[in-house]
Amino acid sequence: ANGYNHIGLFYLAINDYDKAKDYLLKAAKIREEKFGLDHPETKATYQALAQLYQKLGSKNKNKADYYQTLSQ
Repeated sequence: ANGYNHIGLFYLAINDYDKAKDYLLKAAKIREEKFGLDHPETKATYQALAQLYQKLGSKNKNKADYYQTLSQ
């Protein structure tokens, strides 16, 4: 999960949002299964997904809000 998360963050940083989404969603799934929703690592991945969807614009606002809520 850490590898997927790091790669996803890298792609997010260079604005390659499609690849970032793929890796971050994989990391989120693994972390949620392994640690649960309330674990800091899971929340950090959801925070990154919220940032991703915010960068993608208004058509993705619901997804951004959803992941922001999960990250809290």
